[in-house]
Amino acid sequence: MKTSPEQQARLDRQETATTWYVRLQNPDLPASERIAFRRWLDSDPLHTEAFHEVEVVWQKLREPAKRLAGNGWYRPSRHALNLRWIRGPALAMACSVLAVAVAIGLWRDPGMLQRASADYASAPGEQRQLTLDDGSSVLLDSDSALDVDLSADQRTVRLLRGRAWFDVSHDPLRPFSVHSGQLVTLVLGTAFAVDATGADRLVTLTRGRVEVRDESSGEQATLAPNQQVRHHDRHFSDPITVDSTRALAWRRGLLVFDRATLGEVVDSLQRQGLPPVLLLDDSLRQQRLSGTFRTNDPQATLNALTASLQLRTTRVPGLALLIHR
Repeated sequence: MKTSPEQQARLDRQETATTWYVRLQNPDLPASERIAFRRWLDSDPLHTEAFHEVEVVWQKLREPAKRLAGNGWYRPSRHALNLRWIRGPALAMACSVLAVAVAIGLWRDPGMLQRASADYASAPGEQRQLTLDDGSSVLLDSDSALDVDLSADQRTVRLLRGRAWFDVSHDPLRPFSVHSGQLVTLVLGTAFAVDATGADRLVTLTRGRVEVRDESSGEQATLAPNQQVRHHDRHFSDPITVDSTRALAWRRGLLVFDRATLGEVVDSLQRQGLPPVLLLDDSLRQQRLSGTFRTNDPQATLNALTASLQLRTTRVPGLALLIHR
Protein backbone atom coordinates (compact mmCIF):
# COMPACT_ATOMS: atom_id res chain seq x y z
CA MET A 1 0.00 0.00 0.00
CA LYS A 2 1.39 3.36 -1.00
CA THR A 3 1.79 5.80 1.88
CA SER A 4 2.60 9.48 2.09
CA PRO A 5 6.06 10.58 3.32
CA GLU A 6 4.46 11.68 6.60
CA GLN A 7 2.73 8.33 7.09
CA GLN A 8 5.90 6.42 6.19
CA ALA A 9 7.94 8.47 8.68
CA ARG A 10 5.41 7.66 11.39
CA LEU A 11 5.50 3.96 10.56
CA ASP A 12 9.31 4.00 10.66
CA ARG A 13 9.27 5.67 14.09
CA GLN A 14 6.78 3.13 15.42
CA GLU A 15 8.78 0.21 14.07
CA THR A 16 12.05 1.54 15.55
CA ALA A 17 10.35 2.28 18.88
CA THR A 18 8.96 -1.26 19.01
CA THR A 19 12.36 -2.75 18.27
CA TRP A 20 13.97 -0.66 21.03
CA TYR A 21 11.26 -1.59 23.53
CA VAL A 22 11.77 -5.30 22.92
CA ARG A 23 15.57 -5.02 23.12
CA LEU A 24 15.38 -3.10 26.40
CA GLN A 25 13.59 -6.04 28.04
CA ASN A 26 16.87 -7.96 27.90
CA PRO A 27 18.55 -7.53 31.33
CA ASP A 28 21.93 -8.29 29.71
CA LEU A 29 21.67 -5.48 27.16
CA PRO A 30 25.09 -3.75 27.01
CA ALA A 31 25.43 -0.22 28.33
CA SER A 32 26.44 0.95 24.86
CA GLU A 33 23.05 -0.18 23.53
CA ARG A 34 21.22 1.69 26.27
CA ILE A 35 23.23 4.82 25.47
CA ALA A 36 22.35 4.43 21.78
CA PHE A 37 18.68 4.15 22.74
CA ARG A 38 18.86 7.33 24.82
CA ARG A 39 20.47 9.19 21.93
CA TRP A 40 17.73 8.03 19.58
CA LEU A 41 15.03 8.98 22.09
CA ASP A 42 16.46 12.48 22.67
CA SER A 43 17.10 13.23 18.99
CA ASP A 44 13.43 13.99 18.20
CA PRO A 45 10.35 14.63 20.41
CA LEU A 46 8.38 12.41 18.02
CA HIS A 47 10.65 9.50 19.03
CA THR A 48 9.58 9.96 22.64
CA GLU A 49 5.93 10.03 21.57
CA ALA A 50 6.32 6.86 19.50
CA PHE A 51 8.07 5.02 22.33
CA HIS A 52 5.35 6.06 24.77
CA GLU A 53 2.71 4.63 22.41
CA VAL A 54 4.57 1.32 22.35
CA GLU A 55 4.83 1.30 26.17
CA VAL A 56 1.08 1.84 26.49
CA VAL A 57 0.31 -1.07 24.17
CA TRP A 58 2.64 -3.45 26.02
CA GLN A 59 1.26 -2.38 29.38
CA LYS A 60 -2.22 -3.26 28.16
CA LEU A 61 -0.92 -6.69 27.14
CA ARG A 62 0.60 -7.49 30.55
CA GLU A 63 -2.60 -8.60 32.26
CA PRO A 64 -3.69 -10.98 29.47
CA ALA A 65 -0.14 -12.36 29.44
CA LYS A 66 -0.31 -13.02 33.17
CA ARG A 67 -3.57 -14.90 32.75
CA LEU A 68 -2.06 -16.96 29.94
CA ALA A 69 1.00 -17.71 32.06
CA GLY A 70 -1.23 -18.86 34.89
CA ASN A 71 -2.05 -22.12 33.17
CA GLY A 72 1.59 -23.18 33.30
CA TRP A 73 1.96 -23.86 29.57
CA TYR A 74 5.50 -22.52 29.61
CA ARG A 75 6.80 -24.63 32.51
CA PRO A 76 9.23 -27.41 31.55
CA SER A 77 8.63 -30.89 32.92
CA ARG A 78 10.90 -32.19 35.63
CA HIS A 79 12.66 -34.21 32.93
CA ALA A 80 13.40 -31.15 30.81
CA LEU A 81 16.88 -29.84 30.20
CA ASN A 82 18.27 -26.79 32.00
CA LEU A 83 17.32 -23.80 29.80
CA ARG A 84 19.23 -21.00 31.54
CA TRP A 85 21.18 -20.47 28.31
CA ILE A 86 18.11 -18.73 26.85
CA ARG A 87 19.29 -15.49 28.46
CA GLY A 88 21.99 -15.21 25.82
CA PRO A 89 21.76 -15.49 22.01
CA ALA A 90 18.43 -17.29 22.12
CA LEU A 91 16.84 -14.35 23.94
CA ALA A 92 18.23 -11.95 21.36
CA MET A 93 16.80 -14.10 18.58
CA ALA A 94 13.43 -14.30 20.31
CA CYS A 95 13.40 -10.51 20.63
CA SER A 96 14.23 -10.14 16.94
CA VAL A 97 11.45 -12.53 15.93
CA LEU A 98 8.99 -10.67 18.13
CA ALA A 99 10.08 -7.31 16.68
CA VAL A 100 9.58 -8.63 13.15
CA ALA A 101 6.14 -9.96 14.08
CA VAL A 102 5.13 -6.60 15.52
CA ALA A 103 6.52 -4.80 12.46
CA ILE A 104 4.41 -7.02 10.19
CA GLY A 105 1.40 -6.25 12.34
CA LEU A 106 2.05 -2.52 11.97
CA TRP A 107 2.35 -2.91 8.20
CA ARG A 108 -0.97 -4.71 8.02
CA ASP A 109 -2.61 -2.28 10.46
CA PRO A 110 -0.64 1.03 10.60
CA GLY A 111 -3.05 2.57 13.10
CA MET A 112 -2.74 -0.17 15.71
CA LEU A 113 -0.46 1.69 18.12
CA GLN A 114 -2.21 5.05 17.79
CA ARG A 115 -5.59 3.49 18.45
CA ALA A 116 -4.29 1.54 21.44
CA SER A 117 -2.85 4.63 23.12
CA ALA A 118 -5.73 7.05 22.32
CA ASP A 119 -8.55 8.09 24.64
CA TYR A 120 -11.09 7.01 22.03
CA ALA A 121 -10.63 4.93 18.88
CA SER A 122 -12.49 2.95 16.25
CA ALA A 123 -11.16 -0.17 14.56
CA PRO A 124 -10.99 -0.62 10.77
CA GLY A 125 -14.52 -1.20 9.50
CA GLU A 126 -16.10 0.27 12.65
CA GLN A 127 -17.75 3.63 13.33
CA ARG A 128 -18.10 4.86 16.89
CA GLN A 129 -20.53 7.45 18.32
CA LEU A 130 -19.30 9.38 21.38
CA THR A 131 -20.82 11.91 23.77
CA LEU A 132 -18.16 13.98 25.53
CA ASP A 133 -18.54 15.21 29.11
CA ASP A 134 -19.44 18.71 27.86
CA GLY A 135 -22.37 17.34 25.84
CA SER A 136 -20.65 17.53 22.45
CA SER A 137 -21.20 14.64 20.05
CA VAL A 138 -18.45 12.97 18.03
CA LEU A 139 -18.76 10.40 15.27
CA LEU A 140 -15.48 8.58 14.65
CA ASP A 141 -15.11 7.03 11.23
CA SER A 142 -13.34 3.69 10.87
CA ASP A 143 -9.65 3.43 11.83
CA SER A 144 -9.68 6.73 13.73
CA ALA A 145 -8.28 7.87 17.07
CA LEU A 146 -8.48 10.98 19.22
CA ASP A 147 -7.47 12.35 22.60
CA VAL A 148 -9.76 14.64 24.62
CA ASP A 149 -8.82 17.25 27.24
CA LEU A 150 -11.74 19.14 28.81
CA SER A 151 -10.60 21.73 31.37
CA ALA A 152 -12.25 24.63 33.18
CA ASP A 153 -11.32 27.18 30.50
CA GLN A 154 -10.93 25.24 27.24
CA ARG A 155 -11.88 22.06 25.39
CA THR A 156 -9.11 20.50 23.31
CA VAL A 157 -9.39 17.47 21.04
CA ARG A 158 -6.48 15.92 19.13
CA LEU A 159 -7.38 13.87 16.07
CA LEU A 160 -4.48 11.41 15.92
CA ARG A 161 -5.62 9.64 12.76
CA GLY A 162 -8.66 9.09 10.57
CA ARG A 163 -11.61 11.46 10.50
CA ALA A 164 -14.37 12.61 12.81
CA TRP A 165 -17.53 14.69 12.76
CA PHE A 166 -18.19 17.03 15.68
CA ASP A 167 -21.46 18.56 16.88
CA VAL A 168 -20.14 20.96 19.50
CA SER A 169 -22.09 21.99 22.58
CA HIS A 170 -22.21 25.79 22.84
CA ASP A 171 -20.08 27.16 25.69
CA PRO A 172 -18.72 30.69 25.11
CA LEU A 173 -16.49 30.45 28.19
CA ARG A 174 -14.69 27.34 26.96
CA PRO A 175 -13.57 27.44 23.31
CA PHE A 176 -13.55 24.07 21.52
CA SER A 177 -10.54 23.30 19.30
CA VAL A 178 -9.59 20.27 17.23
CA HIS A 179 -5.88 19.71 16.49
CA SER A 180 -4.67 17.52 13.63
CA GLY A 181 -0.97 17.88 12.91
CA GLN A 182 -0.35 21.61 12.42
CA LEU A 183 -4.03 22.25 11.67
CA VAL A 184 -6.21 23.79 14.38
CA THR A 185 -9.97 24.21 14.01
CA LEU A 186 -11.48 26.63 16.57
CA VAL A 187 -15.22 26.88 17.27
CA LEU A 188 -17.70 27.98 19.93
CA GLY A 189 -20.74 25.97 18.86
CA THR A 190 -21.14 24.32 15.49
CA ALA A 191 -21.07 21.07 13.49
CA PHE A 192 -18.12 20.16 11.28
CA ALA A 193 -15.81 17.35 10.20
CA VAL A 194 -12.01 17.02 10.15
CA ASP A 195 -10.51 14.49 7.76
CA ALA A 196 -6.89 13.38 8.26
CA THR A 197 -7.06 10.14 6.28
CA GLY A 198 -4.64 11.34 3.59
CA ALA A 199 -1.57 13.55 3.29
CA ASP A 200 -3.83 16.64 3.30
CA ARG A 201 -6.31 17.74 5.95
CA LEU A 202 -9.92 18.59 5.05
CA VAL A 203 -12.33 20.61 7.18
CA THR A 204 -16.00 20.60 6.15
CA LEU A 205 -18.56 22.81 7.92
CA THR A 206 -22.23 21.87 8.11
CA ARG A 207 -23.49 24.43 10.63
CA GLY A 208 -22.19 27.55 12.39
CA ARG A 209 -18.79 29.11 11.75
CA VAL A 210 -15.24 27.92 12.30
CA GLU A 211 -11.76 29.36 12.04
CA VAL A 212 -8.92 27.13 10.87
CA ARG A 213 -5.27 28.01 11.21
CA ASP A 214 -1.81 26.55 10.79
CA GLU A 215 0.16 26.57 14.04
CA SER A 216 3.54 26.90 12.32
CA SER A 217 2.84 29.38 9.50
CA GLY A 218 0.05 31.34 11.18
CA GLU A 219 -2.03 31.18 7.99
CA GLN A 220 -5.76 30.95 8.63
CA ALA A 221 -9.15 30.76 6.94
CA THR A 222 -12.78 31.09 8.00
CA LEU A 223 -15.56 28.76 6.87
CA ALA A 224 -19.30 29.33 6.45
CA PRO A 225 -21.86 26.51 6.33
CA ASN A 226 -21.44 24.08 3.40
CA GLN A 227 -17.87 25.17 2.80
CA GLN A 228 -14.73 23.04 2.76
CA VAL A 229 -11.06 23.95 2.96
CA ARG A 230 -7.97 21.84 2.23
CA HIS A 231 -4.78 22.16 4.28
CA HIS A 232 -1.52 21.08 2.66
CA ASP A 233 2.10 21.84 3.54
CA ARG A 234 1.21 24.69 5.96
CA HIS A 235 -1.10 26.40 3.47
CA PHE A 236 -4.86 26.52 2.90
CA SER A 237 -6.75 26.33 -0.35
CA ASP A 238 -9.50 28.86 -0.95
CA PRO A 239 -12.71 27.66 0.73
CA ILE A 240 -15.08 26.01 -1.74
CA THR A 241 -18.83 25.44 -1.56
CA VAL A 242 -19.77 21.76 -1.26
CA ASP A 243 -22.81 19.60 -0.70
CA SER A 244 -21.95 18.68 2.88
CA THR A 245 -24.34 15.70 2.79
CA ARG A 246 -22.37 14.24 -0.12
CA ALA A 247 -18.97 15.35 1.23
CA LEU A 248 -19.70 13.63 4.55
CA ALA A 249 -21.41 10.55 3.09
CA TRP A 250 -19.14 8.37 5.25
CA ARG A 251 -21.38 9.32 8.20
CA ARG A 252 -24.15 7.31 6.48
CA GLY A 253 -21.93 4.34 5.69
CA LEU A 254 -21.16 5.41 2.12
CA LEU A 255 -17.95 5.98 0.20
CA VAL A 256 -18.35 8.54 -2.58
CA PHE A 257 -15.54 8.87 -5.13
CA ASP A 258 -15.38 11.55 -7.80
CA ARG A 259 -12.51 10.81 -10.20
CA ALA A 260 -10.49 9.35 -7.34
CA THR A 261 -7.43 7.24 -8.13
CA LEU A 262 -7.67 3.50 -7.65
CA GLY A 263 -4.93 3.84 -5.04
CA GLU A 264 -7.08 6.26 -3.03
CA VAL A 265 -10.06 3.93 -3.31
CA VAL A 266 -8.04 0.92 -2.13
CA ASP A 267 -6.65 2.94 0.80
CA SER A 268 -10.22 3.89 1.79
CA LEU A 269 -11.36 0.27 1.59
CA GLN A 270 -8.50 -0.84 3.82
CA ARG A 271 -9.65 1.64 6.44
CA GLN A 272 -12.97 -0.22 6.30
CA GLY A 273 -11.25 -3.49 7.21
CA LEU A 274 -10.12 -4.81 3.82
CA PRO A 275 -6.89 -6.87 4.13
CA PRO A 276 -3.77 -5.32 2.52
CA VAL A 277 -3.92 -4.90 -1.26
CA LEU A 278 -0.81 -4.28 -3.35
CA LEU A 279 -0.97 -2.56 -6.75
CA LEU A 280 2.17 -3.65 -8.58
CA ASP A 281 1.73 -1.21 -11.49
CA ASP A 282 1.87 2.48 -10.49
CA SER A 283 -0.10 3.42 -13.62
CA LEU A 284 -2.83 1.14 -12.32
CA ARG A 285 -2.78 2.92 -8.99
CA GLN A 286 -3.29 6.27 -10.79
CA GLN A 287 -6.29 5.04 -12.78
CA ARG A 288 -9.32 7.21 -11.96
CA LEU A 289 -12.89 6.22 -11.27
CA SER A 290 -16.13 7.53 -9.80
CA GLY A 291 -18.89 5.82 -7.89
CA THR A 292 -20.75 5.38 -4.61
CA PHE A 293 -20.21 2.26 -2.49
CA ARG A 294 -21.29 1.00 0.91
CA THR A 295 -18.66 0.68 3.64
CA ASN A 296 -20.02 -2.51 5.24
CA ASP A 297 -18.57 -4.92 2.66
CA PRO A 298 -15.22 -3.63 1.34
CA GLN A 299 -14.35 -6.98 -0.23
CA ALA A 300 -17.51 -6.92 -2.37
CA THR A 301 -16.65 -3.38 -3.45
CA LEU A 302 -13.14 -4.45 -4.43
CA ASN A 303 -14.54 -7.41 -6.39
CA ALA A 304 -16.91 -5.11 -8.28
CA LEU A 305 -14.08 -2.69 -9.08
CA THR A 306 -11.72 -5.40 -10.31
CA ALA A 307 -14.46 -6.77 -12.57
CA SER A 308 -15.39 -3.37 -14.04
CA LEU A 309 -11.74 -2.39 -14.56
CA GLN A 310 -10.87 -5.86 -15.95
CA LEU A 311 -8.25 -6.55 -13.30
CA ARG A 312 -7.05 -9.87 -11.94
CA THR A 313 -6.56 -10.64 -8.25
CA THR A 314 -3.73 -12.91 -7.14
CA ARG A 315 -3.84 -13.90 -3.48
CA VAL A 316 -0.95 -14.76 -1.20
CA PRO A 317 -1.27 -15.30 2.57
CA GLY A 318 -2.44 -12.04 4.12
CA LEU A 319 -2.16 -10.07 0.86
CA ALA A 320 -3.95 -9.54 -2.46
CA LEU A 321 -2.14 -8.42 -5.63
CA LEU A 322 -4.06 -6.51 -8.30
CA ILE A 323 -2.72 -6.70 -11.85
CA HIS A 324 -4.00 -6.19 -15.38
CA ARG A 325 -5.58 -9.22 -17.05
